[in-house]
Amino acid sequence: MDIDQKIGLLHGLYAIVVAYFTDSIVASLNLGNLNLLNTLALGFLLAYPMLFVTKWLFKLSKDDFWFKEWLTKGFILYFLTWLMMWAVFHNF
Repeated sequence: MDIDQKIGLLHGLYAIVVAYFTDSIVASLNLGNLNLLNTLALGFLLAYPMLFVTKWLFKLSKDDFWFKEWLTKGFILYFLTWLMMWAVFHNF
């Protein structure tokens, strides 16, 4: 496995965990119509720390792993996985 695959796998697994917790947290708040907006905001906020975790875990410098690279290698996979799994958890 090269480093890009490891980054993708890490973000995918993190997205599943975050989807479960965002569904649980927002559902417990019982905000009515604002559930989707609050869930999206919380999902975006919880994605950002993975940029630093990825840099730390794989010992990448700023030159090796820029914000733009994180968007393409980690965040897109995170967001799509998170959104799909949140919908699954929300409906069951």
